[in-house]
Amino acid sequence: MPRSTACGARRRISAFQGDTLTDVVLIGLPTAIIGARLYYVFCHWSNYVGDTVWQTLWNWCKIWEGGTAIPGGLLLATFCVWLYARKKKIPFGAIMDCVVLGLLIGQIIGRWSNFMNREVHRRGDGHLLPHGAHDRRHDVLCPPAVPV
Repeated sequence: MPRSTACGARRRISAFQGDTLTDVVLIGLPTAIIGARLYYVFCHWSNYVGDTVWQTLWNWCKIWEGGTAIPGGLLLATFCVWLYARKKKIPFGAIMDCVVLGLLIGQIIGRWSNFMNREVHRRGDGHLLPHGAHDRRHDVLCPPAVPV
């Protein structure tokens, strides 16, 4: 007999068949990395154009030199998981219910790392805080990066 939910509607409790969530992760992670890189490259196109087509493609692939953007990763991974769910006839909302907490944790870790390496939460004049105070303790934990 199906259990009733808090709102009184009846719902069948069912698990995904087989390795559905493993498949979702194996589809979502690589496509998220590719989408994040492509989004960044298209937003900063002039930095990645080379003299030849092959040099341009190689510049796109240099992910170890930095340059990813989370909106592109979310868009491409969500689209590919949606295609997978549609092909397997699985409710997309049920998959997203399982995945969304991982996205939240990933965003929290990403924002904390942005703060620690001073990518986002720092003004251009060297002040860390918006009112102009300089936090000297932060320089001990994360010394300024040496320009390349």
